[in-house]
Amino acid sequence: MGDVQATGDVKLKEEINAILSSKLKCKEVVLKMESRGGSAYAYGLCAAELKRLVDNGINLTVCIDKVAASGGYLMSCVATKIIAAPWAIVGSIGVIAQLPNFHKLLKKNDIDIELHTAGEFKRTLTSLGKNTAEGRKKFISELQELHTVFKDFVSENRSQIDTKERALLEKYGKEIKLKN
Repeated sequence: MGDVQATGDVKLKEEINAILSSKLKCKEVVLKMESRGGSAYAYGLCAAELKRLVDNGINLTVCIDKVAASGGYLMSCVATKIIAAPWAIVGSIGVIAQLPNFHKLLKKNDIDIELHTAGEFKRTLTSLGKNTAEGRKKFISELQELHTVFKDFVSENRSQIDTKERALLEKYGKEIKLKN
């Protein structure tokens, strides 16, 4: 799971499908988590896959030795129980987007870029064309909406956690034990 695109999502789904379809009754799954996060959509999908275990009455214990930040924490928060090493970094409820823009450089070198879309806000920001204030505002609005979805998901699954506190990434494994 640990990469920014959560490329282990298909394998995770297959393993959860195998557990849920097994004739043997599984009581608990232990997952070792190590991730600094990445794509909110990819990690959200992985969190939903893990939640299927809990929704089917299977205890999910997530063990964090080093880090479960951002998307890694999103996945971890669905667990029945989180066990974290005292020095492990756990949390960071936030959304980030970074996009370089080469428009001025291209213009300076007399290189034109054409971008054609159908539908309003099909492309809010671009790395090659000229970005507009309206597109930038829409992009930021979408980031804020995704952040709200992230915080709500954490609150639904770990109601004992203060999302403002957790967002700052100031909690370490030893403090998790107090609120688990």
